Amino acid sequence: MGALQPLHLVVIMVIVLVVFGAGRLGEVGTSLGRGVRDFRASVEKDPPASAATRFCPHCGTPRAPGNAQFCQECGGPLPS
Repeated sequence: MGALQPLHLVVIMVIVLVVFGAGRLGEVGTSLGRGVRDFRASVEKDPPASAATRFCPHCGTPRAPGNAQFCQECGGPLPS
């Protein structure tokens, strides 16, 4: 009962067609695809240096406050 059924998808498509019109559907699809591509590209980039220093690069646990030199969880060296 909670999953989308084919009739639900048809109703959603009809509503989208009425709201955007047939001529604009291509533009909406293009801009949606471009947005997804840009989002993926931004997620795949390296994290900023400030984010990298807040987590252990070996196990990913949050870094303890202070000037700890080793991770409390795995014992790996932390970047300074």
